[in-house]
Amino acid sequence: VPTSAVLRNEENLPFVFVALPTGGFNRRQITLGPRVGDGYQVLTGLTAGDKVVTEGALFLQFAESQ
Repeated sequence: VPTSAVLRNEENLPFVFVALPTGGFNRRQITLGPRVGDGYQVLTGLTAGDKVVTEGALFLQFAESQ
C-alpha cells in the first residue's frame, strides 16, 4: 500500500481505511512488512479486493475523532 494510506493510532500501531460496499469506511489495523519504493508490503489485515483509501486518509482520521 502507498505510504500515504498508512496512519498510526494512539498506540503507534499502523492502520488503513478501507472503503465499504455500502459507501462508508472501516478502520483496519494492519501488520507492515518491508518498505518497497513508495509503499509498504502488508503482511496481515487486508484481503484481496479490499479498496484502501490512498488519498484523504488523514482527513478521515480527523473526522472520525470529532
